[in-house]
Amino acid sequence: MQLKRFAYLMLIVLFVFSCTSKSKKDTGAKKYPPKISGNTMEVYYPDGSILGKGKITPDKAKNGAWTIYYKGNKGKIKAKGNFKNNKKDGPWVGFYENGKKMFEASYVNNQIHGKQVLYYDTGKKKMEALYKYGKLNGEKITYFPNGKIQSKSSYRDNKLNGPSTTYYKNGISQAEYIYRNNKKEGISKEYYPNGKLKTNSYYSNDKLNGAYYQNWPNGKKKMLGKYRAGKKTGPWKFFHTNGRLKMTGNMIDDKMSGHWKMYYPTGQLESEGSFKNNQQTGIWTYYDKKKLITKKLTLKGAMVSGPCWLYKNGKIIGEFKMTGLPKNPKKNGIGKEFYPNGKIKSMGSYMMNKKTGKFKEYHPNGKLMAEGEYMNGKRNGTWIFYLNDGVTKDNSKSGYYMMGRLNKKLNM
Repeated sequence: MQLKRFAYLMLIVLFVFSCTSKSKKDTGAKKYPPKISGNTMEVYYPDGSILGKGKITPDKAKNGAWTIYYKGNKGKIKAKGNFKNNKKDGPWVGFYENGKKMFEASYVNNQIHGKQVLYYDTGKKKMEALYKYGKLNGEKITYFPNGKIQSKSSYRDNKLNGPSTTYYKNGISQAEYIYRNNKKEGISKEYYPNGKLKTNSYYSNDKLNGAYYQNWPNGKKKMLGKYRAGKKTGPWKFFHTNGRLKMTGNMIDDKMSGHWKMYYPTGQLESEGSFKNNQQTGIWTYYDKKKLITKKLTLKGAMVSGPCWLYKNGKIIGEFKMTGLPKNPKKNGIGKEFYPNGKIKSMGSYMMNKKTGKFKEYHPNGKLMAEGEYMNGKRNGTWIFYLNDGVTKDNSKSGYYMMGRLNKKLNM
């Protein structure tokens, strides 16, 4: 905002230039034309209040001291400085309407040359910088309204060159970079407001390149790896806020690729599988905190799609075709249930986790226990049950079912 005000003020000064170069015809069209008395000229706003006053040459070129005023507030100075042959030359000072300084700058041949200082309307510094014939050359410092330094940067020929540091309002460093011709180059560091290191990295030609690590605000590691031309590459590690490993794997062109492992905050392996172009793919295995397998899911494009296996206490209890999100996939298609001894418990089709169509169910000894159909997860239609030998029918259960209830026993 301060720089915008400074630029606006310079436009006012330029307007003053243009007013004195108008032809008589143009000047006559104004309600309040400029007034000239000897080597002094006064220029006015459209409302008649004085805009500027200063010295001119016989051919009406600005030459000498000039003062610019606020519109409608006669006597309130907006800026003052010197001209030489119609070009700003020497010191210039700008003011807010409250009389506080807005800026200080020195000019040579209409270009800022030397020190420039910008101020807040409270009178405190906002920015100071060194110029050489209109271009930043040397150190530039910006300030917060509380007077603390906001940033320090080095320039050469209007480009960032050398160290550059930004700060939080509490005075603690926020970031430290090194520039070469406006591009980051070399080691850089970023910090949290509490002063703890946030990132440590290396730049080459304004792109992250080489070793990189980032910490959590508590000082624990957050991530660790390498960049090449601005993209993550090679082995990477990510950590929970407690400092324990969260996941680890390989990156190619900023994308997760190959085998990855995920961990619980307590340190145990949570899941493992493959990534391709930043998406989970292939068979992923999931574990509980006792290191026992809970499920294996076939993933395509980060979605479950294909054969999956469910476990309890580390033993398989089901094999199904499943779809949906990894956290809550649904059984859709042919599936099998297993007893703890590994023998098949049931086999049939599922739709959105519910049994549907023809099913066969088995005793723990592997012999056929029942066969019939399900509808919306409940027995429906004719069901025949068998005793443990898998041959002798169990008439007490066999019969016609409706919505899961035996409606009529079969006449055997």
